[in-house]
Amino acid sequence: MATTSESSKCPTTFNLCIHDIFLFAFAVLPALVTILLYEGPTEIQLSRDGATWQAAHWSNYDINSPPPSDYNATQVTISLSRITAKLTRAGDLSLSFVLVQHWSDPRLVVRNEENGPSVQNIEAIKWNGSPISIWKPALGTVPAHVVDKSGDETWLWKDGRVLRNQPVTIVVDPCRPVTEYFINIFSTREYLNGIVTLNWDSPDGRHPLSFKDPTFGISSIVRGQRSQKSRLLYSTSRCETTFRPNSAISLKQSCLKVGFKLEKIPTLFPQGPLYFLFFMLGFLSCVMIFLIIICIYHFK
Repeated sequence: MATTSESSKCPTTFNLCIHDIFLFAFAVLPALVTILLYEGPTEIQLSRDGATWQAAHWSNYDINSPPPSDYNATQVTISLSRITAKLTRAGDLSLSFVLVQHWSDPRLVVRNEENGPSVQNIEAIKWNGSPISIWKPALGTVPAHVVDKSGDETWLWKDGRVLRNQPVTIVVDPCRPVTEYFINIFSTREYLNGIVTLNWDSPDGRHPLSFKDPTFGISSIVRGQRSQKSRLLYSTSRCETTFRPNSAISLKQSCLKVGFKLEKIPTLFPQGPLYFLFFMLGFLSCVMIFLIIICIYHFK
């Protein structure tokens, strides 16, 4: 007859109890599930043919978080290219340009980078059959601007550098009495704790603004009323603006400022009523000379 101590033992050759097996299962299975479900770090890889790029483990990429930086904030450099300008009847300055943005994102560094193209459009990089989404600067302007979304393009280099081109149209009221026009550019999303810093892009002495049809080096011609021409000059600086996410909150933040100034181009001929007077005098002079020639020929 078995004793009480002997009956409590598991009747197995391994001398294991049933409750020990359950404890082992509860301890090991969660760890195994975690290992199996873990996707690994977010990265972009070359395809097998080396011609395209593919995203891996993209669910771990946080589109709402700026990229990590060695500095205190993510650095975004700004420039305006292909600027065209014209004056409206009300004296406003209508500007069209490409808002160029540069930044770096270590999360987007391409692995196995020895082959394939050196730069790729973001729309061409797929994950699960769809283009990937990445963090991009959220920029606002004063006055407000309109973006042509059909021309909004983002390009990625293998080393994680990102370039974004946004076609923008903006109408600026003049500051009186001097005919000057100002635009402020600021970040609308990462405005707390200086997470994102904007800087004018002017490496190697280049100018951060460029015109589509430059006439005077770095400036351009603007046509006003009555075909009067003006030279469009500009200046860039840093500024401080007030951002209001809602009616109850008002926040101060740094911004970039660009100012435009119209400088009238002297003409050889007068404008307005004087132009008409000189035209009539010239016309009458031609008529008189013509009549004199006719008379001389007739009485010859």
